[in-house]
Amino acid sequence: MARKKKQSEGNAQLKKKQQQLEEYSRQTLNHIALTNIDQKTGQVFFNSAICSVYKFSMTSNSWEKMPVLGTLFIYSRRVTPEDETDPYPYALIILNRTSPENFSLGLIPQNVSYYTNAGVQKDTNDIPEMNSSLEDSFIMVSASDGQMYGLWLFDEKDRDPALSLINWCLHESGQTTQQTQQTQQTQQTQQTQQTQQTTQTTQTTQYAN
Repeated sequence: MARKKKQSEGNAQLKKKQQQLEEYSRQTLNHIALTNIDQKTGQVFFNSAICSVYKFSMTSNSWEKMPVLGTLFIYSRRVTPEDETDPYPYALIILNRTSPENFSLGLIPQNVSYYTNAGVQKDTNDIPEMNSSLEDSFIMVSASDGQMYGLWLFDEKDRDPALSLINWCLHESGQTTQQTQQTQQTQQTQQTQQTQQTTQTTQTTQYAN
């Protein structure tokens, strides 16, 4: 009996390891696929197998289905404050199965300040504010291009997590970004002061000798 129990536990552990390897392989392949499209791809936060997109038309005052159907990914991007042409630290993308053109939206938190390469402080306030909400099973996203998009996820259980993550990218992450930048600036200032103090001490010692 004890031998069978031990064998059963061994099989369970082996199965768990196989599942972990399969998940790791899947995540690796997803990351490679995204990097081929967006070279600034960072960490993949979320994916949902089937997502379609609708766009609100101001002309007809109605929703129009776009030729987009595929897997949705939400991920971070490796961007720097110096790159003023690409300020989006997060993004969502749908790998389109219906055409070669994928659908993507850059996500940027509001009220985040940073310094350009020239030392000029720049705000994201000049970028139209982005918001998201869940309405009638659609994730509504008001994008920085001024358009309103509706994301429909086939898997119902994925809708709330996707919405929560998009909201985090647009709002709560901004506080983290500000804190990180302030910490980095403080550290740089402290390092500069320490370097100056060390230089002054060295010069004083040399003069005394």
